Amino acid sequence: MAALMLSVFTVSLGFGIVLPSLPFLLERLFGASGDATQVSRATGLLTALYTLSLFLFAPVWGWLSDRFGRRLILIIGLVGFSATMLTFAFIDGLGAIYTERFLSGMFAAAVTPIALATIGDIAATEAARARRLMFVSLAGITGFSWDLCLAYSCRAG
Repeated sequence: MAALMLSVFTVSLGFGIVLPSLPFLLERLFGASGDATQVSRATGLLTALYTLSLFLFAPVWGWLSDRFGRRLILIIGLVGFSATMLTFAFIDGLGAIYTERFLSGMFAAAVTPIALATIGDIAATEAARARRLMFVSLAGITGFSWDLCLAYSCRAG
């Protein structure tokens, strides 16, 4: 249970780390030719691309986890997500950002839905399942919220 919660927390934290920094990265890449409208549009498109990738790949990872096992798919998702997050630090082009966000969403789709499916597999009763699903959901919300709080408090200080 702790491993599932940590996995979901990590993916949510990773998403939360990138989100506030996207506009600044895009401003740097667009340079003097970029205006607020262009940066806002690209930020929205990148966020939508991440979510679309999650939506498209969650059923694929679900099918693969049914076939090859939940643990293997969770590990692939975490390793892939970690790799995409590491590459984000070295991105130097707009196309690379779009590719990273797509791949990041694809690998994130192998973590959160599979963690929830694993809980469905291991919970003995409906009450235990509900409690465990709540804890995993809280881990995701905490990861996202905690990171945004840190990001905005660092700028204020």
